[in-house]
Amino acid sequence: MRFEDILFLALKAVLAIYSPVQNPRVDSFHDLAARYDSGANYLDACNKISKSIKSRDYSTEIRVNPDTTYKCLKSTPYDAVKARSFIDEIKKYAATQSTLAYLKGPPEGYLMPAVDIIGEFDSILRKVYNSHYDFNVAVAKVFTATYDGHFRIKLCSRQLSFTRRELSLVSFANDSYSVPRVYLRQDTKDNYVPSPVYLINRENAESYIKKYSLLSGRFHDPDTLYNSMFNTIQNTLTRPFAGLIINYPPSVYEPYTNVTLNNGTTIIYDTVATVNQPALWTSINNTESFMETFCVNSSRFDNTTSNEPTPPPTDPTPPKEAPPVLTQLQGYPKPALPFYLPANFAGYFLNSISWEDIAVLAVRSFDDDDDIIAPNKYITYLTKYFKYSRLQSKIKLIIDISGNPGGVSDLSPTLFSYLFPQVPLRSYANRRTTKLFDLLSNIASARLFAVSDLQRSEYNYKTVVKPDQSRFATFGEYFGPVEAHNDNFTSAVGLFDLVEDIPSYLSDDTQPFAAKNIILLSDGQYSSAYATFYELIKTFGGVKNIVVGGRPDYKPMQFVGGTKGGLVRSFTPHFDSAISDARDIVETFGLDISAIKGGNDLVNKTVGDSVVPIETGKLPFQLAGREGNAVNIYNAFQVDPKDRNLKRDIPLQFMYEKADYRLFYTKKTVLDIEKHWARVAETTWGNGACVKEAT
Repeated sequence: MRFEDILFLALKAVLAIYSPVQNPRVDSFHDLAARYDSGANYLDACNKISKSIKSRDYSTEIRVNPDTTYKCLKSTPYDAVKARSFIDEIKKYAATQSTLAYLKGPPEGYLMPAVDIIGEFDSILRKVYNSHYDFNVAVAKVFTATYDGHFRIKLCSRQLSFTRRELSLVSFANDSYSVPRVYLRQDTKDNYVPSPVYLINRENAESYIKKYSLLSGRFHDPDTLYNSMFNTIQNTLTRPFAGLIINYPPSVYEPYTNVTLNNGTTIIYDTVATVNQPALWTSINNTESFMETFCVNSSRFDNTTSNEPTPPPTDPTPPKEAPPVLTQLQGYPKPALPFYLPANFAGYFLNSISWEDIAVLAVRSFDDDDDIIAPNKYITYLTKYFKYSRLQSKIKLIIDISGNPGGVSDLSPTLFSYLFPQVPLRSYANRRTTKLFDLLSNIASARLFAVSDLQRSEYNYKTVVKPDQSRFATFGEYFGPVEAHNDNFTSAVGLFDLVEDIPSYLSDDTQPFAAKNIILLSDGQYSSAYATFYELIKTFGGVKNIVVGGRPDYKPMQFVGGTKGGLVRSFTPHFDSAISDARDIVETFGLDISAIKGGNDLVNKTVGDSVVPIETGKLPFQLAGREGNAVNIYNAFQVDPKDRNLKRDIPLQFMYEKADYRLFYTKKTVLDIEKHWARVAETTWGNGACVKEAT
């Protein structure tokens, strides 16, 4: 961090050395690539990074010069042949995304622009790129254009990341009636009167953050995207470092951020670049070795496909020591019961005489390493926590799901069933029908017990339930197809099997809290499995909700800003395994593959010419990470609690659903979670004011 304009001028003078452009102005979203593209020599940039980290401690974050990082990435050569083959294969995965037709022609109420995903991929193939990095940016933009956290990809350029700016911001209002302003987090001390941030890179701060947030594609709601740019306590837990995130891969590179406060103070924050898998950099001495190590599957790209997937390269970095067991989340009070689950799920009591009858269940995530026993672990904790709450005369409950990215899909109906044990569950979903889905489903349904992993596969109609929990009689009854929104889908299915998915855990059917004594709290940043929970608790439980933050206006805000898709599936292991299992069935049971529609594509194929994608380990270009490449395969729909014939033609992902109440953060609540909860209690059960125009 450097203060005052004299240092700013000095910095600009230094940066000018790298470019014939003198004293470049750092306007918002000004593409500074032109500074480097005019005569700058990139070819040695990757080698410079390799040399600079060889003596570093690999167990810590490895920071490198961001300008050199950018040059290294821009030096990567573009291979049009491999790029075409890569896009051809990615399109096969993208074809299974359930929302393609709705994205192309969004229904009224959807707040984001329309996008033709397959058409955008085709458009990429018609262009020539200056570098492989530019190609990566183009591919990433297609995924982020969906604003769907279930539809994602991690490309090889992630080995070098423009991670963040060392700029930590918060947004809060001075009272319940004024709109929020942006402030530096470091200025929110109790007795200090902070000056609002006026400009960021010479643009109005709020406008800059609004536009910048749209680049991430993480959420489908603009208010939620705006919230995601700030370092509240909830956001700090999910990204423990401070800083305004730079979206990856950045279509615009800004080496520093110029912040001007209302009082005239100017502060400059550097961009931070980091290295992933640093141990693999020991063999890198130029751009070509960078590509061979991180990007090109050169040894595997032979235009053929074997039946065995090739594992991704391993990182020889020595394993880190296990982190210490958490007893308390940073910035959170001591839990009412100690953690023996992951710290993302814990119960608290409000430490306030005014609200001594209130319990708080903070659910940071539904994630767990063991999907099989996870529901029972969570239920064990809930049973003890709610029993202890009753003993302590707690009759009201705040469920704080701020920043919840989702997780194990079975946990959302499990939690709802615990809160409302006498309420029957319903869910309604469908899946886009594709040639790949048709092929895998036909094979999986041919032999129920052929492969253990397929005994309860979503590709086997015999193990899929209807919304009323009955079974499909034939494959045709399940597959359909049913036409909707100019596309084809399966018949309606239930998102969860109440016999198989929901454990028997209750010793009685006592409801722990009355619906009027429960309030659901969020900052909009929650998705996936918890969006399912929201639909259940709102529709069947009749529970009200409060959303906090958002853009600086008095308009309504959606409670769920993240993906409301029914189910996410990764390229690997899901699709790789499903295709491998289908081949095993064909070989083990001697199925006549020629009699199955598209069957020959499963056995004999070359890259790009069939409906079956090649294994991810054999793609022309490497993908970074296993779970980071995924699609949403189920559309989830609204369900009528009285089981009437509710019109179900718009997936929840595209429905605008405003929150019951909206609050702005204040200086006291933005960084104090207990005061935040107390204000929610006052608004719900007391005389606290909310944003009236938003209700």
